[in-house]
Amino acid sequence: MFDRQSAEAIVADAMQSRAHLLDLDHALQSEIDEIVLGAARAGRSLTNDEKARRKMLRASQADVGEAFRALAFVTLARLDSSADVLELKGKLDEINDNLVDDLTRLKNIARYAAIAAQVADGLAVLAEQVAGALA
Repeated sequence: MFDRQSAEAIVADAMQSRAHLLDLDHALQSEIDEIVLGAARAGRSLTNDEKARRKMLRASQADVGEAFRALAFVTLARLDSSADVLELKGKLDEINDNLVDDLTRLKNIARYAAIAAQVADGLAVLAEQVAGALA
C-alpha cells in the first residue's frame, strides 16, 4: 500500500510544477519577442524562417497552456484522494451517521408527543364530562 500525501504536499508539488511551466512560457515568449524586435530593429519584415520559428514557438506555448490545464486536473484528482480529504470524508460520514440517529430519535419523540397530545385531549374531554356530571 502506498502512503497518501497530504493536501499541503500535493499543492506544493503542483505549485512547483506550475512555476516550471511559467518559466518555460516566459522563455518561449522572450524568444518570440526577440524575433519580432530583431526584425523591427533592422527595419524589415519577418523572414520566412523567422515566421516559421515564431509559429513553432507559439505552438509550443499552446502546449504549455495544455500542460497547465492537465496539471490542474491531475492536482484535483490527487487532492481528491489525499489523506486530508479521505480523513475529512470519514469525519463527515461519521457526522452523517450521527445525524441519521438523531433524526430517528427526533421522529420517535415527535410520534410520542403526538400520542401524549391525544391522551391529554382525551383526558381534558373526560375531565369536562366528569365536571359536568358533578355539577
